Amino acid sequence: MLALAASGAKIHRDQHQIEVFVPDIQPRELMIVLSRQLMVVSGAEVPLKVPLPPEATLDTASIQDLPGGTLICIPLASPCGDPLW
Repeated sequence: MLALAASGAKIHRDQHQIEVFVPDIQPRELMIVLSRQLMVVSGAEVPLKVPLPPEATLDTASIQDLPGGTLICIPLASPCGDPLW
């Protein structure tokens, strides 16, 4: 998590989703998912690693290009596997 803080990335989680905002990065540079970790890759920098909980539904994740960076939204499923909304 130290690399996330140093990069200016922000993580917000509520009952419906995890949001990761990464400043100064474009979606085409963006994400690789390995072993339940979101890796955010930006040029030659060390990849940022965001551990993901088992309820993260990566197949419905979205990426938005916003002024100043990129927002990744990863929905969370309910414990029974159904979406919460």
